[in-house]
Amino acid sequence: MLEASLAFLARHARWAMPLGLVAGLVWPALAAALKPVLAPSVVLLLLVSMLRVAPESIGAAFGRLALLGTTWLWALVVCPVLAYAAAALLALPGDLAAALTVSAAAPPLLFGAMFATVTGLNGGLALVGVIGGTLAAALTIPLLAAAIGLDLGSVSTLAFLLRSVAVVAGTAALAFAIRRMAGTARMDAHKTTFEGIGVVLMIVFAIAVMDGIAALAFADPGRLAAFVLAAFALNLTLQAATAGLFWRAGATTGATLAIVAGFRNNGLLLAILPPPVPPEIVLFVAAAQFPIYIVPSLAWSLYAKAASIDGPAKA
Repeated sequence: MLEASLAFLARHARWAMPLGLVAGLVWPALAAALKPVLAPSVVLLLLVSMLRVAPESIGAAFGRLALLGTTWLWALVVCPVLAYAAAALLALPGDLAAALTVSAAAPPLLFGAMFATVTGLNGGLALVGVIGGTLAAALTIPLLAAAIGLDLGSVSTLAFLLRSVAVVAGTAALAFAIRRMAGTARMDAHKTTFEGIGVVLMIVFAIAVMDGIAALAFADPGRLAAFVLAAFALNLTLQAATAGLFWRAGATTGATLAIVAGFRNNGLLLAILPPPVPPEIVLFVAAAQFPIYIVPSLAWSLYAKAASIDGPAKA
């Protein structure tokens, strides 16, 4: 029964994921109750992604490190600089400009690897892109934040990097141990189950991160609307620019890297940054969930079409 339910969620992920946003807004008490699981859900999502993607697909991705290195440079250095410049050009309010810049510098979304896989794109390339981008962002985010004068608390670049390495390395070790004990055949037989678990975690995260957002929507709807619109603009612009930049590497590769660069794991900032996280970052993390959960539902067929042009990699 449980496996059947998870399989159902996996098959209908396109429509199931936005339900978390709705639930978090409609039932604020539930959002408040789930808020303590924000950071753990991020780590569990990385674990499930590692268990879902085929090892051979991951190995093939390591043969394309030059391409991935270019992607990380583009996503983590060039994109936030462009976002900062665009915010200045548009004369956006200081808190929104800062949040937009840090969001553009955030590492790729952990669910991106699984999302790339279920739409037929290159899950291995996405997973290596996500992990490498997460580690690289530990170096780039504090430097960029310092450059624009954003206070990220007392965390140092070294501490930020060590925390990121601990999260990624510890999760990878656990995933390796589970895969080793379970065996390849059993893991492959439960791919859809892992996808369903991933969808559940995404829904839980969406509910939890909506804590306080309903109240803010009534208290300051203009500020929330501005952050949500900025989040949509950032997501769509980064995806379109990345797909165009890497399209010559193949439609599947271009679309995969668009997911890596366009969907950013703002939530990981909540797991890594020491409290108190600046309020504008917390608000943008919540605002960013709207495009993360809504855009895939609307653009699902576009990703699948890109995967069909030159064929998906084994994931």
